[in-house]
Amino acid sequence: MNIKTSKFYHYLSRKKARLYLAAFQVLQLFVPVKYLWHKFAQSGELEHHIHDKWRQTPDFMANTSKLMSYMGYNPESFKEKIVVDVGSGSKLRSKYFKSSKIVAIDPLIDDYIKNILWSDINDAYKSCSVEAEEFVSELKNTADFVMCINVLDHTYNPQKVLENIYGYLNDNGEFLLSLDLNNTIPNPQHQVAITKEKLERWLNEVRFNIKRMEKYEKSNQKKAYGSTGVAMNYILVK
Repeated sequence: MNIKTSKFYHYLSRKKARLYLAAFQVLQLFVPVKYLWHKFAQSGELEHHIHDKWRQTPDFMANTSKLMSYMGYNPESFKEKIVVDVGSGSKLRSKYFKSSKIVAIDPLIDDYIKNILWSDINDAYKSCSVEAEEFVSELKNTADFVMCINVLDHTYNPQKVLENIYGYLNDNGEFLLSLDLNNTIPNPQHQVAITKEKLERWLNEVRFNIKRMEKYEKSNQKKAYGSTGVAMNYILVK
């Protein structure tokens, strides 16, 4: 394939993506967001994890280590403590913490275990294959630390997810929230646009207190997750 032909196919691919997104946004006007999330986001998320190469490399945990250390944590921070990993994905970032009792929550956990040989979900102390919007009652007021990294903008009801996390924390617990901000919906895997103003309104309504906040721009790509290049990191407490 010559350069001119390659550019032509790239152009068609981008045009097809724009048409697909436009059609999806029309669907959102008529179809419940939860149905679209199950139909599009979850199938796309599973496919992404099955073919993901990055999580299989040392760089994945190195990236996690940089984030954790920057936000003031070290591998011994929650030794023998309960760490709840909301939206854990197929590879546990929470294993950064040594000797912690990791509880993984993700709606695709059963699918990860079934379809991804390199997944380490079974290393968790406990795993819950449920939506983040579904409250796991046995975790109420038990968590010393909750982490939710590059997840909230992948859910269909972010405020409900935040309410559940508030319910998991014990009185002295901390919550690390890290996510991309978007003014518009970039693709069917991110079905809710989250701005800083909207997010902080939700945090206030849930009654979280902001202990620390950091913003990263696209120039520091290792700390941003998606195409927008703007990521927010919060440490939150009750």
